This record gives sequence, C-alpha cells and structure tokens, in this order.
Amino acid sequence: MVFECNSCTCTGNLCHGTIWFSPDAKLEWPELVGVQGSIAKATIEKENPSVIVRIVYPGLLMTFDVCCNRVWLILNQAGGHVVENPRVG
Repeated sequence: MVFECNSCTCTGNLCHGTIWFSPDAKLEWPELVGVQGSIAKATIEKENPSVIVRIVYPGLLMTFDVCCNRVWLILNQAGGHVVENPRVG
C-alpha cells in the first residue's frame, strides 16, 4: 500500500475548516485512550474515512512530518492499548 502525505501545518482540532476538512470533521479521539488498538483503529477509520491510521509503539521511530491525512495510533507494548490522544497530523 502506498501512503502519500498530504502535508499541512496543523494537528488535531486546529485543522478544522482547512482545505482538508469540513468544520464538523472528527480530528481527535481522546475517548480512545485506553482502548484496544484494533478497536481504536476501526473507530477512527469509520469516523473519518479521509485519514490513514498508522500504529506505532513508544520508542519506535516515527517521522516528524505533519500530514493531514494521517493519525498516529500509539499503543503500549504490554496490551496493545492506546496510550496517547489520537489526532490528525
């Protein structure tokens, strides 16, 4: 699968009203902190089909570019639960 980054300068709810998202688009999911990773990924993809979810674990390398079509889903190693607020960027 090829992933193209739609570069932007905003993250999360700060992206509302940009060319990428309508004002009512879901861009952050704080309610998913503590949820199993596979469930969180499916929820994000259902609530905002414009984004691609990338799963990572603390300590693994991530790129520092900001993409309006990407959500980093950071999971703990022990149980695969979300440990940080998932957001666009």
